[in-house]
Amino acid sequence: YRPHQVIVVRHGRRVLDVALYPFSQGLRHDIASVGKMLTGTLIGLAIDRGFIASADEPVLSFFPGRPIANRDARKEAMTIAHLLAQRSGIYHGDDGTHSAEDAAMHASPDWVQWVLDRPMAEQPGGTWYYSNANLHLAAGVLAQATGMPPLEFARAYLFPALRIADVAWDADPQGVNDGSGGQRLRPLDLAKIGQLYLDDGMWEGRQVLSREWVARATSPAPGPHPPGWPPGTSVGFHWVIEPNYREAGGSGGQTVEFNPAADLVL
Repeated sequence: YRPHQVIVVRHGRRVLDVALYPFSQGLRHDIASVGKMLTGTLIGLAIDRGFIASADEPVLSFFPGRPIANRDARKEAMTIAHLLAQRSGIYHGDDGTHSAEDAAMHASPDWVQWVLDRPMAEQPGGTWYYSNANLHLAAGVLAQATGMPPLEFARAYLFPALRIADVAWDADPQGVNDGSGGQRLRPLDLAKIGQLYLDDGMWEGRQVLSREWVARATSPAPGPHPPGWPPGTSVGFHWVIEPNYREAGGSGGQTVEFNPAADLVL
């Protein structure tokens, strides 16, 4: 990869912040699938603020009266946590990647409805399968619960506390921001979110995100070990969990990592 910008924060202070030519300080960057972690963060804030009772709420309960195809007991049992943990049980296709699924979802007139209508492949909480559709449905749940698209909710409840102002975020035809990515943030603002997690949801003496959510998001989600993953590596809500650090990553080398033992954010 050609690096764009690298930031290291140690003991809460920036010790390195370098942008490499032709990039410069202050530019927004596409954070790719690191945005899945941001969607999960907003779900946690919605729970903290009382918009959602729990991540264990059934997904379909947020769409009362909406016709949903392929509805069965497995789909009724699917929760928000299953979406965030990539263990929804939804049938995602047979190609072993999410490319065909993405193309079909993006071509549909209503992305959230498209995901809701998908058949189930297994009981929720089972096989880990990386899917952009899972996280966009989570964004749809957030929009239903709060009455705001994710970007508007973030501007009301997260970004002001961290002094994050310069954000763009792609949205579906209904105006629901893409839960799987599509965000463009300044790297320093992404580092702030990493610091928020390192400090158990605290920011400048204020509990912005609950300790309970930070712990759950960055702990292994229940279910079988992800196929092909190393034995010592596990995953929470788009946080990859290693013995000494946590990482939210995305295509092209986008990453935010924090190391509690070293009190460090990268």
